[in-house]
Amino acid sequence: DVKSLENYKVQDTKIMLKKYIDQLPFTLKHVIELSFFQGLTKTEIAKICNIRTSSVSRRLNKAYKIMHNLIVNKKDAVSEYYDDLEDEIVDETEE
Repeated sequence: DVKSLENYKVQDTKIMLKKYIDQLPFTLKHVIELSFFQGLTKTEIAKICNIRTSSVSRRLNKAYKIMHNLIVNKKDAVSEYYDDLEDEIVDETEE
């Protein structure tokens, strides 16, 4: 039946995405899991993680970008994330 097939596709997609999610740094992985698997809002995630809603948005966007690179480009996007993070830390210490 069509509904069973759709449920199978959704589960299959979640399993495939979990493989990529597991490669993310913890801070990004955590917000993705709360959003994607638990269906929480950015506000709810912010409260759980004790961060601003804007930080949740940034982390989700960064996670999506890394996952896109992993899926489409097969790049080492996690290394790129750490390089970007290092640059941000350096910029903050110079201010």
